[in-house]
Amino acid sequence: MTQSNYDYLVSEGKFEALSVAYELKISLKYAPQPTWFVLMFPGYLTFDDLHQAIMCCTNWMDCHLYDFYLPDKKATIKLLGEEDADFSDIIGLPQNNYFDSLSTTISELLNGCKKCKFEYSYDYGDGWECVIELLSKNNNYTNKIPLVTAGKGIWPPEDCGGIGGFRNVLKLKRKQDGEELTEQEQDLAEWLEETDFDEFNIDDVNAMLKHCFGNED
Repeated sequence: MTQSNYDYLVSEGKFEALSVAYELKISLKYAPQPTWFVLMFPGYLTFDDLHQAIMCCTNWMDCHLYDFYLPDKKATIKLLGEEDADFSDIIGLPQNNYFDSLSTTISELLNGCKKCKFEYSYDYGDGWECVIELLSKNNNYTNKIPLVTAGKGIWPPEDCGGIGGFRNVLKLKRKQDGEELTEQEQDLAEWLEETDFDEFNIDDVNAMLKHCFGNED
């Protein structure tokens, strides 16, 4: 959590900025069944904080790279390094199209947007892609931390092999106890025993967010 942003705004007396939050609906693209959640997210937090919140809500383990892309502003937000500046020069893109997720706050890029959609990608091997839809802006948010207000579906376990692997996981989950499994399904069942994989639960997710981002008081 970017506590320094919060402390800075308090020290500067910019309390209005602390009360701004964005209602975001995050949906898994190409999911075999509707898989989404709605997150109230404070605007003073960074895009890396949003990434961490998504990790909490999906039970993903933050073992892979990620990026956000805002089509309206042609902006890519990711963990930046020296190689990114070199890459921008090679392909002819202005470097200011890239924003560091560790320092760029949500309000910096979403302020002024009424309703828009942007993209989130995680684990370039499995290729998870999410659509993030800005539903509304709340200027009277009283919590310091993110809060989930709704959600549905089952999020795929980390490293299950992308959408194709996720379909196999769901197919296995639908099988009745005692039903015969193929050798591949037996291997998958043993692997799943070591993963945290279940229906989306708002109370559990908010407890995880509170643990990750600290007490809201």
